[in-house]
Amino acid sequence: MVKKKMKSMLLRTGVTILILIILVATAGCASSTIAEPPGAPESPGTTEVTEVPQETEANKDSASPEDAESTTSSEQSFTAEELGLIVLEDGIKPPNFTLPTLEGPEITLSAFQGSYVVINFWSTNCPPCVAEMGYFEAVGKQHPDELAIITIDIRESVSKVSDFFGDGERSFIAALDKAGEVTSTYGIRYTPTTFFIDTEGNVPYAKVGAFSNQQHFEESVALLMKK
Repeated sequence: MVKKKMKSMLLRTGVTILILIILVATAGCASSTIAEPPGAPESPGTTEVTEVPQETEANKDSASPEDAESTTSSEQSFTAEELGLIVLEDGIKPPNFTLPTLEGPEITLSAFQGSYVVINFWSTNCPPCVAEMGYFEAVGKQHPDELAIITIDIRESVSKVSDFFGDGERSFIAALDKAGEVTSTYGIRYTPTTFFIDTEGNVPYAKVGAFSNQQHFEESVALLMKK
């Protein structure tokens, strides 16, 4: 009984720390707010914000395919700070959850113990979130056996998410948080929000807002795998 109480306290402490870190990190953050369900009162203390700044069209046009290829394949590495990652305290465990997926069967986070895991909270009406799906697909194919990428769609219907992805196969798992319960447990206020989980089941890094490009996501996964 004592062990169960201690485990429960530690879990609540870990969740509280995750929520506090997200709140601090998102102070003044320019990312997409999570839409409240129809009829829900506006959350106190929240404000409407713009989306995470993305690459401008001028920047995209000025970069040639050769430049993009050389950047992606370079040996350049980034620090967690340069990648916009939040470095968490050692030993923080993510709350466990079970969710349905577009693939069919339900998934439970604890079943991935021993693997590297990326959890991404998103929605189809969040443009920065949508842009990241291509990054997840590419990196998932690079690490099919050692990395599990779980995207958690927030409060959208199965049909809407299914229409978004189409019939093609994915290298990541598309989970559905239709009631928003897992989203609430993780204290998510902005999308996209991403958590990185190591093979010991700890959360060394989190990120609020979108990755600037695929390389930044690749480098973030590389940092995780060094843990």
